[in-house]
Amino acid sequence: MSYLKGEVTYRVYHNDLNMYSVYKVEIEDSDLKELEFYKTCSVTGYFEGLDIGSTFIFKGKLVESKKYGYTFQADTFERVLPASREGVIGFLSGDLFKGIGKAIATDIVDTLGDDCLKDIIKDRRVLDQVKGLSEKKKDIIYDVLYENMEVEETLVTLYSYGISPKIAYRIYDTYKEYTLDVIKKEPYRLIKDVEGIAFLKADKIALSTGINLKSESRIEACLEYTLKTYTEETGNTYLSKDALIERTRNFLLFDKSDDERIIQCLSNLTFRGDIIEEDESFSPSSLYYAEKYIARKLRNMDKDKKKPFFSEEIDRLIKALEESSDIKYEEGQKEAIFSALLNNVSIITGGPGTGKTTIEKGIIYLYHELVERDLSMIYLCAPTGKASKRIEESTGYKAQTIHRTLGYDREGNYSYNKYNPLPAKLVVVDEASMIDTYLFQRLLEALPVDCKIVIVGDSDQLPSIGPGQVLKDLIDSKAFKTTKLTKIHRQKQNSKIISLAYDILDEDITTTIDEEHDELSFIKCEPGELKEVLESTIHHFLGKGYSLENDIQVLIPLYKGQVGIDFINKYLQSALNSKNNFEMNYDSNTYYLDDKVIQLVNQYEDMVMNGDMGVVKDLLSDKEIVVDFQGNTVKYKGQDISNISLAYAISIHKSQGSEFKVVIVPVFSQYNIIMNKKLLYTAVTRAKDHLVLVGNMRSLLNAIKISSKDRATRLPKFL
Repeated sequence: MSYLKGEVTYRVYHNDLNMYSVYKVEIEDSDLKELEFYKTCSVTGYFEGLDIGSTFIFKGKLVESKKYGYTFQADTFERVLPASREGVIGFLSGDLFKGIGKAIATDIVDTLGDDCLKDIIKDRRVLDQVKGLSEKKKDIIYDVLYENMEVEETLVTLYSYGISPKIAYRIYDTYKEYTLDVIKKEPYRLIKDVEGIAFLKADKIALSTGINLKSESRIEACLEYTLKTYTEETGNTYLSKDALIERTRNFLLFDKSDDERIIQCLSNLTFRGDIIEEDESFSPSSLYYAEKYIARKLRNMDKDKKKPFFSEEIDRLIKALEESSDIKYEEGQKEAIFSALLNNVSIITGGPGTGKTTIEKGIIYLYHELVERDLSMIYLCAPTGKASKRIEESTGYKAQTIHRTLGYDREGNYSYNKYNPLPAKLVVVDEASMIDTYLFQRLLEALPVDCKIVIVGDSDQLPSIGPGQVLKDLIDSKAFKTTKLTKIHRQKQNSKIISLAYDILDEDITTTIDEEHDELSFIKCEPGELKEVLESTIHHFLGKGYSLENDIQVLIPLYKGQVGIDFINKYLQSALNSKNNFEMNYDSNTYYLDDKVIQLVNQYEDMVMNGDMGVVKDLLSDKEIVVDFQGNTVKYKGQDISNISLAYAISIHKSQGSEFKVVIVPVFSQYNIIMNKKLLYTAVTRAKDHLVLVGNMRSLLNAIKISSKDRATRLPKFL
């Protein structure tokens, strides 16, 4: 790690949200030969605020870019107290000490000597020796010195535990002057109190402080981590007692003789309510109560039955809509509209081509005409940006993501919640198969109990990425009026893509797949030939006027191997975009201008969500990437760049809620460990105009015979 010592001359940039800053520093000393003939250098890092005129030692590395030249990326920093008479006077009369001018600073140094700063920090009372210095000014001098020294000493200690500057500031901002006490005595508190600190990081800190490997606090933290990780990875909302003990034991490298200690810690957690035990199985308390809340809130909403509308009036309005919109509702679709109007909680489910969005349009139109003339009281929403945009285009009504509907802001707050309900009379929620337990709870908390909710989705698609299977549980419970659409809308009856989707569910695709169709094709190839086949197929559709950015998407179930997402992405990037000379390397990835990328996690402060796709629009210094997400421009810097990835090929899970004009799906035996009927069905139903299956027919036939296992959840029991 290199160092740079120098005086901070001015601040170029500062982000109050994450403390990322850029300062210009006048170089006094450095071990970098590259800076030998430079007087100044830009220093970047996460700083709460470096006072101008002070000297610091920065440790990190030097980076170079074509646009900005040399920049020093600081991982840690430490203040250097001035030692000379002139330096101390200048420091005390600087901007940091309000109301202390040069005359007072000179008096202090003349009285107490050149080492006065260290003496003041040790004992405030030495300031009593300075004649004419008021108590207020003594307080200012001591408080500023103590606070700055304390902050920087604390941060230096946190850095020594391997904590990044960004997380270190979050920890200090949470505990202030008690930070080091918490780190040494209760390190596992960080998991619950500080965003970005999970068990592994807290455990590393705890072990650095010498904590007992078999301490109760460590085992309890590991039990919670194990349970939470299990629900996130599997989607199940509970885990059996024996499995939880075994997983925790293996993670901590304990043996069976330690099981009694683990069981005691499990008992401690359940006694405090941190995790909930029911029927010899355990759930994170937040997840348990989320499922319980969903059941209770929907039951309460459904009790408030409204006065039925006259059938003749509904029929008249449906006919008026059909005439004005040039559509024709089938009997099943009319039943869904009636059900939504007559029940406070209703569910509409069906596969592709059954007209779910057309029904949504009818529900909103009729409710607007019959009940609520103010459209601002009617909400149409979906889990993802792409899904909400597609629904808006299909229905003609404004649609938003659930997060935007609830007024989520960049600081992580929801405008609408249980204390400030959404001013809604009707809420229509599409793509409900994607909604996890936590998000659905958040939505229901914000709804008035007399609000009408219509839940729409395809229960045959993959469940949510997060824990739970809300849509399927609600349908299977039969607790609420559910309309299952089975008839394909007449405009879609001849779609071979839709026919294939239903054939997959019926486990018989031979007739559909063997025929030659413009919109559906199967290309046989070996794994080693995949990359060239994908390249030629994409070029074929580019030649037909389709856009790589918005229209063409490769969907693959796995990330690793020669037919995995990672390898294929690098190849397609090289084949489709490597002519761009402006590049940036991060980790093992290379990015070019105009690269197609995908967001991998929810990044609430920038209003970009997991699965959103965009295009690289700029590559700046200090490893900074600018991505355009359909008008929302987001900058990524340092470790945050790992929040995005190339998106020429994406996972089938990430494609949920999206629709592409051209979808290309490879199918090989290498995917057998994960590929099943539901996964393949979800991939196929992403295609709008053209679907190209590539690979091995035997693997395709095997996939449709494998049914995925339902998730283990408590919601059906609560319902």
